[in-house]
Amino acid sequence: MSQNKAINAASFREWFNQNLSDETRLQIHKHGATPQLFLGYGGEAVLYDRFTEEVWEIVMQGESSLISALGHGDLGCLAWLRSAMVLKASDKLAAERYGGPPAPTGSGAAASL
Repeated sequence: MSQNKAINAASFREWFNQNLSDETRLQIHKHGATPQLFLGYGGEAVLYDRFTEEVWEIVMQGESSLISALGHGDLGCLAWLRSAMVLKASDKLAAERYGGPPAPTGSGAAASL
């Protein structure tokens, strides 16, 4: 039975910078985040639950609505929303690090959720 890695960071931004390599963050910037990146930590839901407020702040920065931030996904499904929020927050943090806009929603995994 595999065990998830502990999440010891005080913030999502800190976790993102400490646990994802420069190469991984660059790939997120180019192609968008995918759920596979978060499996070793229990998945996106675990990160969302741990850093909910900050994830919302990152995702909504510069956005007029949740739909403008995430697109027309299944906003009524909590599992989809938690996953999409972490993926989008990751996309935005990668864009912040490397400059330019984040990968379009759906270019990573958001469209397949």
